[in-house]
Amino acid sequence: MTTPPSQPPGSQPPWPPQRPGQPGPYGAPGPAGHGYGHGPGYGPGQDGPPGAPYPPGPPGGPWGMPPEAGRTNGPAVGSLVASVLLLFPVALVLGIVALVQLNSRPGRGKGLAVTGVVLASLQLVVVSVAVPVALYAAEDDRPAESSGDRNSDDGRDGRDPSGGETVRVFELAVGDCFASGRLEDYAEEGAEQAEVTLVSCDGPHESEVFGSLEIEGHSAFPGDEVVAEIASSECAALIQPYVIDTWAQSLDMYFFHPIESGWRLGDREVLCFFARTGGGDLTGSARGDSAGYDAEQLRFLELTAPVEAAWLSEPLAQDHTLHQEWAGRMAEEMERYAAALRAESWSAGTEDLITALADVREESVRQWRAAAAAGEDAYRRYYDEGAAAYGYEEEYAVREALALATGE
Repeated sequence: MTTPPSQPPGSQPPWPPQRPGQPGPYGAPGPAGHGYGHGPGYGPGQDGPPGAPYPPGPPGGPWGMPPEAGRTNGPAVGSLVASVLLLFPVALVLGIVALVQLNSRPGRGKGLAVTGVVLASLQLVVVSVAVPVALYAAEDDRPAESSGDRNSDDGRDGRDPSGGETVRVFELAVGDCFASGRLEDYAEEGAEQAEVTLVSCDGPHESEVFGSLEIEGHSAFPGDEVVAEIASSECAALIQPYVIDTWAQSLDMYFFHPIESGWRLGDREVLCFFARTGGGDLTGSARGDSAGYDAEQLRFLELTAPVEAAWLSEPLAQDHTLHQEWAGRMAEEMERYAAALRAESWSAGTEDLITALADVREESVRQWRAAAAAGEDAYRRYYDEGAAAYGYEEEYAVREALALATGE
């Protein structure tokens, strides 16, 4: 599996939060490599050309057949009996032997042999499907958690997170911290991952899970690129309120998503996590506490969150239609944001700065709308103009006045 290509480096302005690094889809979230298949098919044996009678022989056999033709083939009977007793390996072997013998010499029992083979084959398929599904269900049978907080000091499911225990990817939950040892693989081209090392968030760690979601609306596996697009967009929307202020953190967004083999076993979960592209451990949880902010700060951050989520959900695939749709969403979010800023009452010394920010955001709406309607040749120009009009300096000034993080 490869990760869908990202946008060219430097396509976003240098403001927090930074553009996420390449996401890392994970390998089989169920037992790695589990699946099932079936052996070669079979069909009814041929009795020879129509109207070709057996040669006449000594009397004693029915309908003028030789005596041996009236005997029931022993392996055929054994195949049927073994299949009834659920001994499908024995039934399958005996049935095949019987069919070979009956094709080479006359005898009775072909129907018994075929029935035995059919029943044995069905039993084999049922067992091949049921066993992996049962194993997957048993491993994924863990208590449901409320609001995603499962990283407690006294461990989980009898495990101590500080002990660096190896767990399967699908066992991770919101609030867990872990190390995979493959962050560079994720960032460069994606990688399959089945297990990670669960560690305490209090100490140095590589990654932290901040959100999870279920992919809906697809009965069949839609493909890695479609799943990655869904994961990228939905994970961006989950960053807040897990992180109250994204400017206070220097983090990149990644995600694990199911691949086709896991999808067949019922996996639909996406896990969103933070890490630092290029290395560097995280220390302490990135989860924010609103108690450290006043009402005006929280209101500004609440209004800003949807714009940042829209920006971070820029399509990964080089599909012009997807980028046009995304530019249209950017225009809608910018317009909504500017109106919401103007509708609020702000403290003295902040109101003029808020107005300046709303003005520049409204200016960017024209560019994003033009990008949404532009062909491939003109899209990049409008994209660059919309990004330049994002209003980084104006937001910096507002944040400074509100005593919020400025990304420095």
